[in-house]
Amino acid sequence: MPDLRGTPEELALARSAANAVGPFESTQDWRIEPQRHAGSLPPAAAALARVLQRPELVGLMGQFTRSDAEAVQAQRRYKRLGRASIVLNTVAILLGAIGLTGPDVAQAAGLTIPARAGAAVASLQFACIFAAMISAWMIIRARPFDKWMRARAVAETCRMELFAAVTGAREEVREGELPLLPLQLEYFRRYQLAVQLDYYAGRGAQHRKAAGARATRRDIYAFLISLSLAPVTAGAAALIDPTIGAQFMSLFQRADTQVLSEPLIGSLLVMAGLFAPALMSAQGALSLLSQDRRNASRYAATFDNLAHLSRVYLDAARIAGARGDRETLEEFINAVSAQISSEHQEWVRLQDEDPRPDFKTIASARLPRLHQRSQHV
Repeated sequence: MPDLRGTPEELALARSAANAVGPFESTQDWRIEPQRHAGSLPPAAAALARVLQRPELVGLMGQFTRSDAEAVQAQRRYKRLGRASIVLNTVAILLGAIGLTGPDVAQAAGLTIPARAGAAVASLQFACIFAAMISAWMIIRARPFDKWMRARAVAETCRMELFAAVTGAREEVREGELPLLPLQLEYFRRYQLAVQLDYYAGRGAQHRKAAGARATRRDIYAFLISLSLAPVTAGAAALIDPTIGAQFMSLFQRADTQVLSEPLIGSLLVMAGLFAPALMSAQGALSLLSQDRRNASRYAATFDNLAHLSRVYLDAARIAGARGDRETLEEFINAVSAQISSEHQEWVRLQDEDPRPDFKTIASARLPRLHQRSQHV
C-alpha cells in the first residue's frame, strides 16, 4: 500500500496546482468551455491549457452543446404536453362534476342558473376532452420523452468523454511549468466534481420542496374526501349506535341554523366528493410526470456519495498526482465518474459500505484504496 500522506514538496505542488486552476464558483463554473478555461489559466498551467485547446475537445464540446440543447427542448416539450393532458383531463372531470351537482347546489342556495349555462359547461367539457386527447396523441406520436432520454444520454456521454480526454491526455511540460497530472486532477475537481456536487445539492432541494408541496395538497384532498363521506358515516353510525347518529344530526342542525342550510351543505359535500378524487388523481399523475420524490431520493444519494469521495479521497488523489501516480489518481476519477453516470447506484450510499473495500468495478459501488482525507473540494 503506497504512503499517501505526502511530503512537504508534494503538498506544496498539490496546492500550487489547485491555486492555478482556482476554486469553484457556482455562478459561472457550471458551463463546460475548455477553450475559455484555457485562456484563464496562469502561465504555470500552460501544459493544461494546451491540452484544453486540442481540436478533439472542440468537437466533443460541440456535440455536447447540440445534444444538451436537444435534451432541454425535448424535456420541456414532454413536460408541457404531459401537464396539458393531465390538467385538461382533470378540468373535464371537474366540469362534469359541476354539471351534475351545480344545479342542486344552486337550488339549495336559492340561485337561478340560466338554461344555456349547462350547455356552455358541457361544450367546454368536450373541448377539454378533445384537447387532452390531442396532447396525449402528440406525446405518443412525437415521442418527446424518448428524444429527451437519447439526447441527454449523448450529452452526458460527451461530458464524460471530454473529461476522460482531459485527464488522460499526455503533454510535454516545459521549463517553469507545473506538472500536468496535478493540473488534470484539479481541472476535474473544479469543473466536474464540484459542479456535480452543486447540481445535485440544488436540484435535490428543489425536488424535495416540490414533493413536500404535493404531499400537502394530497392531504388536503384526502381531508375533503373524508369530509364528503360525513353523511354516509353519520348514517352508518346511526345504525350501529342511535346516540352517535343523534349527535351527528344535532351537528348538522346547528350548521343548518348558524352557517348554511342543510340541503346546501349536503350538495357541497357531494361536490367535494367528486372534486377531491379528481384533484388527487391529477396530483398523482403530475407527481409521476415530474418524479420529484424519486429524484429527491436519487439526487440525495448521489450527492452523499460524491461528497464522501471528495471528503475522504480528494487529498489522497492530490498527493498521488503530485507524485506522478496516474493509476491511483485515475481510480479516484473513475469512482467519481461512476457515481455521476451509473443509474443503478442511485440507492447506494458509499459511506455505508465496507470501510476498506477493494475497488474493482463500477457495479460493485466500491471505493479505491486511498487513505488521506480531504476537508473540501
